[in-house]
Amino acid sequence: MYKIEQIPIKKIGKVVTGKTPSTTDIKNFGGEYMFVTPVELHADFIINESQKTLSRKGLDSIKANSIHGLSIAVGCIGWDMGNVAIIESECATNQQINSITDIKPEYNPYYLYYWLLTKKQYLFQIATVTRTPILNKTTFEDILVPMPEKSIQDKIVSLLLPISKKIALNNAINAELEKMARTLYDYWFVQFDFPNAEGKPYRVSGGEMVYSEQLKHEIPKGWKVEKLNQNDICSIIGSGIENFDGEKIYLSTSEVDSLDIVNHTVFIDYNNRPDRANMQPRLNSVWFAKMKDTGKNILVNDGAEILTTNYIFSTGFSGLQCLETTLYYVWNYLRGGYFDKKKNLVATGATQQAINDNDLSCFDIVVSPEPVLERFHIIVSPYYNRISRMKFENKELATLRDFLLPLLMNGQITVLSNTIAMPENTGNGTDNTTSGMDAQAKKTAVFKRLVLSAYILDNICDEPTAGRVKFEKLLYLSEHCAQLPLYSEFHRAAAGPYDSKALYAIEDKLKKENWFKRQKIKDESRAYIRMAQADGYKSYIDSNLDARQKSVIDNLVRLFKSLRTIQCEIVATLYGAWNDFLIDGVQPTDDQIVDEVLTNWHESKERIDRQRWLKALGWMRQNGVVPTGYGVSTKNS
Repeated sequence: MYKIEQIPIKKIGKVVTGKTPSTTDIKNFGGEYMFVTPVELHADFIINESQKTLSRKGLDSIKANSIHGLSIAVGCIGWDMGNVAIIESECATNQQINSITDIKPEYNPYYLYYWLLTKKQYLFQIATVTRTPILNKTTFEDILVPMPEKSIQDKIVSLLLPISKKIALNNAINAELEKMARTLYDYWFVQFDFPNAEGKPYRVSGGEMVYSEQLKHEIPKGWKVEKLNQNDICSIIGSGIENFDGEKIYLSTSEVDSLDIVNHTVFIDYNNRPDRANMQPRLNSVWFAKMKDTGKNILVNDGAEILTTNYIFSTGFSGLQCLETTLYYVWNYLRGGYFDKKKNLVATGATQQAINDNDLSCFDIVVSPEPVLERFHIIVSPYYNRISRMKFENKELATLRDFLLPLLMNGQITVLSNTIAMPENTGNGTDNTTSGMDAQAKKTAVFKRLVLSAYILDNICDEPTAGRVKFEKLLYLSEHCAQLPLYSEFHRAAAGPYDSKALYAIEDKLKKENWFKRQKIKDESRAYIRMAQADGYKSYIDSNLDARQKSVIDNLVRLFKSLRTIQCEIVATLYGAWNDFLIDGVQPTDDQIVDEVLTNWHESKERIDRQRWLKALGWMRQNGVVPTGYGVSTKNS
């Protein structure tokens, strides 16, 4: 045990109760400063953005009620009582939040945050209760916090903070991946600018459209409008579960908040379970809460396969069994505005309004030809599988944090070290380097890279722009987008990611196999030509590239085949810089990615205008060329 002093909050820092600027002056709002409300206290432990914002004028109008520097925000009214978050910037909150700011140097702000995190029930107990519980500023200021000496505070924080940061990073990456997949969905299935046979956006390139009487607008020729309860891409999952031994986790609609499972602690057995515990999760299925005004959804994909073995769902959910290639299309359909609006219109009931399976006959769904759905699935499936895996990783991290938190705060365990074991490579959890490889594994990787190289060259070498740089960049992007274990070591070079050792070895081996060889002809941009046995690599394709990997590579080749060399350089460089951030455990902004390229990559990058780099990031998202933290950092090679 260590010495503890009981310190009132008002002696730890300054307590500020928030205030709302005058709403009659619209110039007070819509600026660069956050206006934090209880809604933001439900998000990550550090608040970086808010739904509402203030102008400088608006912030100055409530200056005495604003906060700056590292502050702790605590919900002090209603059911948001005791929700806690950290704010690092100058901003303001509304009057439902008390904040502790100007925290004295002898106290670690994060220690105070973690202590308050355990006191939600206590804050309810000391609140004034009429119809709505309220914790006033005076009572809040007088709360006694058990404070050990600063060195102990710091050590406790050093154990807990990495867990919180990893959870927050995973959430940020998930939000970005979900956003990118949604952008692609809107681009393909709302705007109808999916790639045509030439790889160009269908609608804006003059693709034929036909009028749909059901939808009252045009859709691409060859597409169909079907009903959600009877179509070619999904089917309704009926009630009833399989018998099971032991216990499973019961998931009611109250355990789900939007897309996240927030409670995994209700266990049931087969013979003693609630009547509503009667829905069987299945792989490649999507679920939605039936009740009106409840945007709650669950995705059961490869990354969340644990749901099929360890969980039972409530009959408050309805499920759709999808084909593997239609899963993410149907998921995005459910997440779109149309589905929720229609559900609210159709819902019926005297006390709780909801829809039933028969009501799904009222929902129209557009069905595109299978190749379009399959291509969309191939692009976005790595995003969604990673999202699911990181959600369950966060569950384990939160369990660890919640186990340690009361023990550390109560002094029940002695802090002897200020370290905690955390995943080393937060980008993908694997060490994709040649270290530790046995000879056979290395030989397999080298040959797989050779087959990939031949496959790329066979598809691009007749193009006028098929130079050596384009080939290098397609090799880099193929390895990382298709997540091929090739163990390359690309580094930062003038024209983007470059593995010179691998490239020379590939060219030498391609020539020895009599497949392709490099050519050097004046005024000729094409860098490679076919040799007599150019088709020889084809017999090795199926044993080295699975269907998913091949489809990802085909999409890259289609996108880059006719692009100029500088365009390939821009995309590969941005991908490399972005991927390096993810490997380092950082979800970057677009400006951070471009800054990294312009300042830390190679001086030659400065010749390209900043707006061009930013525009290319938008193109990458629209076409699904987005990193996931796979591979080795180009900074370390």
